[in-house]
Amino acid sequence: METVAEIVRGVAALLLLSACLDLLLPSGELAKFSRFALGLLLIAVILQPLSALWETWKQHPDIPWPQSEAREDPHSYRQQGEALAVYLQGQAYDQYLDQLSRQIQALVCLNEGVEQARARPEIDAQSGVLTGLQVNVLLREGAVLDRQKLSASLSGFFAVAEENITISEVSAGEGRGR
Repeated sequence: METVAEIVRGVAALLLLSACLDLLLPSGELAKFSRFALGLLLIAVILQPLSALWETWKQHPDIPWPQSEAREDPHSYRQQGEALAVYLQGQAYDQYLDQLSRQIQALVCLNEGVEQARARPEIDAQSGVLTGLQVNVLLREGAVLDRQKLSASLSGFFAVAEENITISEVSAGEGRGR
């Protein structure tokens, strides 16, 4: 959709420029040349976003784009559409898990004495609801972690029952040797 909007913006700007040049330039050879040049610019304005879109498609060969044999069998359109939907849902799910893990890690790192954190969220496959958390915390030398406070904080922030939150801690000396 962005590609179409980019093309429309470019064509509109070029048409305004063309109208201004038609008003300013005298008719004759110069007007013909300016129309020719604007025509070339119009082609470039249309092809540039399309070539960028083509490059994007070439960079993702693993996306199951519809093949030409789909024209012969109408059911293959549906199958390829379903395959594409499954692929994109998997991509969205992975991205969601990654962002959620980073949010949890950032929240855990706000606690005093925490140097690093790794989080593994557990999500219900049917509903997509966060059901549990596994958090590994790397503490600074001599730091003490208040598990109860951290568990309550995570529970309140992510709406997960405290009994479904597992927190493992590693001191700085232990974590660096591994």
